[in-house]
Amino acid sequence: MTFFFKKIITSIKILIIFFSLCLALPLLLIIYSISSLYLIRFQNLISTRFGHFAANTELYLCEKKMKINTPKQKYIDLFFCYEISNSQLLKMWKKKIIILPRWFLFPFFLLNNFFSKFFKQFKKHKIGFNTLEDFDVHNLYERVEPNLKFTKAEDILANQFLEKFGLPKNAKFVTLNVRDSEYLKALYPYKDWSYHNVRNQDVDNYLLALEEVVKRGYYVFRVGGTPLSKKLTTSNPKIIDYTHSNLRNDFLDVYLPAKCDFCISTGSGVDSIVQIFRKPIVLIFMCPLQCRLFYNNKSILMLRPYVNINENRRLTINEILTPEISKLRTTEDFRSAGINVAENTQEEIRDIVIEMLDSLEGKKKEDLNDTILQNKFYEKLVKMIDEYNKKYRYKTDDFHMIPHPIYKAKIGANFLRNNFNKTNTFT
Repeated sequence: MTFFFKKIITSIKILIIFFSLCLALPLLLIIYSISSLYLIRFQNLISTRFGHFAANTELYLCEKKMKINTPKQKYIDLFFCYEISNSQLLKMWKKKIIILPRWFLFPFFLLNNFFSKFFKQFKKHKIGFNTLEDFDVHNLYERVEPNLKFTKAEDILANQFLEKFGLPKNAKFVTLNVRDSEYLKALYPYKDWSYHNVRNQDVDNYLLALEEVVKRGYYVFRVGGTPLSKKLTTSNPKIIDYTHSNLRNDFLDVYLPAKCDFCISTGSGVDSIVQIFRKPIVLIFMCPLQCRLFYNNKSILMLRPYVNINENRRLTINEILTPEISKLRTTEDFRSAGINVAENTQEEIRDIVIEMLDSLEGKKKEDLNDTILQNKFYEKLVKMIDEYNKKYRYKTDDFHMIPHPIYKAKIGANFLRNNFNKTNTFT
């Protein structure tokens, strides 16, 4: 009976799609006929993933303002969404772009994609994606003001929530975003995400750094994750595990990273909210070729330890920045190469967070030797990307190739001093 019912539902859906395509076709032909005078374009937003819903859409608007990847004639762009990862983001984007119901716009999008396969001139009706998806390769975040703003009513609502968490008015706060496996499991429970495990970290390794943040007069909100994520093991009232709070909602999921003084992160979708609101970020990450934050002048970055399993030692930065190591992405890739992507020590994390605090508070002093190491790192990175392109470009599936933009992020000073060429036993 259940099988028969599903068959009926599927048949009804097919009929609905068929009739919607029939209704859309004559209108699409009219759109084609006026395209020389006025171009109408269609596209779905990447709305199912929080980070892409934020960053890809923001960069589209930034490129539009700077006239990058835009038509030379008069045009209008129409968007639709599939599943919505965050209702607050949808509400805010609707004020900036035209988002129509999926049932209405999808038939036009589907038909245009079909015709574009046979007639190249119809491809111009597809908006397409940014220069490099959610990579800010044109340094637009630095050159263009944020497109999203909160209303006065939303600010008042947020302050009411912050008071419930114990924050006094105008209190400074930092967000912590530590990636684990639970978010994607909850979102797509039937897919095997174990290949992503190498990207996960233990949130408790950040407690030493968080205590330093609190000493400097900030509150901390742990964001991201799901109720199944590991809880922070702290009794400090100024370190708030918002991830497990019963006050958590879509509005605060956007507001907190948007309004934080800076974010400490291991790399996940929440970072995109921090970026589109032009907030500073400390990132502890892996796979340098895929790092979107190299372009962010408000970032301070640090690599995860790459440990040679047989020799039980950390690879130097010089060893990590090679095409052979940088092409490794999945848990199995690293295992096959005899490399363990380990956790940074609590002291390393504390030091890079202190570097950000000192920078924001005007206490950081520039050191010539550190500047030399920064330049060497990026020289090595650019050289490695060139070598990677020659060896592996178009040979590695679903791998983002990064061009040579103007790199703006800082690499953690202590991390560079201790790991550029030194060989360290891993403990």
